[in-house]
Amino acid sequence: MLAKRIIAVLTFDNGSLTRTKNFIQDYRYTKNFINNSLFDGIVLIDVSRSKKQREKFYNVVKNFSKNCFVPITVGGMIDSIDEIRLFQSFGVDKILVNSITVKNEKLLKKAINMFGNQFIVIGLDVKKSKNSYNFYYNHGQKKIKFPFIRWIKKIKNLNPGEVLLQSIDRDGSLKGFDLTIIKKVKNYFECPILVCGGGGNWEHFVEAFKKCDVDAVCTNNIYHLTHKSILSSKLFCMNKNIEIRLEK
Repeated sequence: MLAKRIIAVLTFDNGSLTRTKNFIQDYRYTKNFINNSLFDGIVLIDVSRSKKQREKFYNVVKNFSKNCFVPITVGGMIDSIDEIRLFQSFGVDKILVNSITVKNEKLLKKAINMFGNQFIVIGLDVKKSKNSYNFYYNHGQKKIKFPFIRWIKKIKNLNPGEVLLQSIDRDGSLKGFDLTIIKKVKNYFECPILVCGGGGNWEHFVEAFKKCDVDAVCTNNIYHLTHKSILSSKLFCMNKNIEIRLEK
């Protein structure tokens, strides 16, 4: 059985590390994330509103690739094969895409053919409205017009290497993952499912692993706001009989 993973998701606004809730800048923790080899992966996302200062994000990615020894996934405003090649030259292991699934499916299919399915992580940003769920893109601002199940099937047919399911409602709340939507989405995919949005304590990690059988939990704000360590989260999961990597 493959070990479960704990992954850090870091968002950057014009090169500055932010917390995901309202993308508040937080300069204190960048070095901690870079030097922490206990994470099972790091996702770097550019949440800037334009590409005018994109070079700053490139420098962030190059810095992580040089100094970090865990798998790196990069996402945010990726809109060309040339840029994918650029990130690959920096040493990233995977790219994360969301908006191009809506805006430029042709480009996405070309990227999959060129770089392989395992290089592509597709993001699903979901928000609950009354008793239904809908998917969004463009920093969670625009609603995808496809019905819920139809969009899932469309993404499944693209055969991504992984899916990153992000709860917009729970993002930054520390109130726990939305287990209902996780179970609903996971039923449709055979590829690894990574979940993000709401992790506020280690019991939330255990719930996602045990109740939903996700492959990885992704977190950001808990390490900004609680000062707790990745080691303590892994030891907690191990004590709950969850198979997880602990070697440095």
